[in-house]
Amino acid sequence: MKTNAGGPFFCAASAVGAGVFFADGAVGSSVFYRGRIGRIGRIGRIRLLIGLIGLIGLILVFVLVGAAVFFCDYITCLFTQGTGSNASVLKQQVSTMIIRTRAYPRAAVIGNPSDGYHGKTIAFVFSNYSADVTLYESPELDLLPSLRDHSTFGSVEQLCDEVVKYGYYGGIRLLKAAIRKFRDYCLENGIEMDKRNFTLRYNTDIPNRLGLAGSSAIITGCMRALAQFYGVKIAPAWLANLVLSVEREELGIPAGLQDRVAQAFNEPVFMDFDKRYMDAHGIGRYRVIHIPSELTFFVAFRTDLAEGSEILHSHLREDYDAGVPQVLEAMKEWASLTDLALEAMDKRQYEKLPALLNRNFDLRCEVCGNCVSAKNRRMIELARSVGAPAKLTGSGGAMIGIYDDDAMFGKLQRVLGEHHIEIIKPQIVTDPRMAYG
Repeated sequence: MKTNAGGPFFCAASAVGAGVFFADGAVGSSVFYRGRIGRIGRIGRIRLLIGLIGLIGLILVFVLVGAAVFFCDYITCLFTQGTGSNASVLKQQVSTMIIRTRAYPRAAVIGNPSDGYHGKTIAFVFSNYSADVTLYESPELDLLPSLRDHSTFGSVEQLCDEVVKYGYYGGIRLLKAAIRKFRDYCLENGIEMDKRNFTLRYNTDIPNRLGLAGSSAIITGCMRALAQFYGVKIAPAWLANLVLSVEREELGIPAGLQDRVAQAFNEPVFMDFDKRYMDAHGIGRYRVIHIPSELTFFVAFRTDLAEGSEILHSHLREDYDAGVPQVLEAMKEWASLTDLALEAMDKRQYEKLPALLNRNFDLRCEVCGNCVSAKNRRMIELARSVGAPAKLTGSGGAMIGIYDDDAMFGKLQRVLGEHHIEIIKPQIVTDPRMAYG
């Protein structure tokens, strides 16, 4: 649909014509009065003034009507499938005014936590939840707080509840660190950033501090918005590196690449973090894979537990760097489990996966027993009690498993629900375009 851009001008021209008509009438009246009494009397001047007021009102009416028609066409172009060139231009202008990006929570299928220790993993992101970022140009750089950033509470109990959910830090620090690292990335790569400022806000419903990569989702969404705003192209593998540098270097959060790779690619990924390859290329070996619909995963998380990834990784890092033999062997076994799981999926031998998932968790308990809380152990035990293989999908608080059918899923819902554990069927993301718009 074309916008009626000439509407206001047509109406204005019509109004001018009407004005000429009124003016002619006024002049005629003046001549008439001059002819009869030689001057315009008091009544004539009042009539002339009324005519001028009417003329101005008529012009305003015509212009407003024309503007209304134009505005209606404008809105129609924005919210319908317009076909004209004007519609395309208007849509493009509005779409570039506000940038919207998002990133999704991550579910580690197998291999974690070896990603930070040159192992191998398989992971995907799912769209049941998301971290959304909105950015638009503004005179000053402004970071708008979200729910977890506010400092006004209705009571001491509310404050304590939110500390349990969100910790002592909100999301603004993630945005600040991401912006600084993005600036550094541009400087290091000779990319010139223009001097425009922007307003940035985020919103997330990803369950917090439960091993679902909620923090890296906020940073990933922020990086995507900044890259789009400044016209910077960053390949997924390098975007993952950049996001990790925000957490490790700026915020001191111990973490691995797995979560950031899955969120950057926005597809299921097999990841090989071989040290020699990464030293030579700066990135790992990543392969986008397909997870068939007949392979039915569930994700479940506790609603009464929150713990950061640093609880696991700080201890594991110390043992790995110290060369503890049991830890080094565990990393090799996690990598082997990942290879076996990939082979099983490629050959559609899904019956082999339950034992691999169970072993992934059992090995964690052997190596990092002190870092696996009683509630996490109990969550896995409850899933296995109904015949579902399960493992932690991150550092703790959430698990991933496989259910056979809806009957088993229903049993899981009942059993887990009795212990404050929520279960979902993850909507696996397979389209990178879902990160925008």
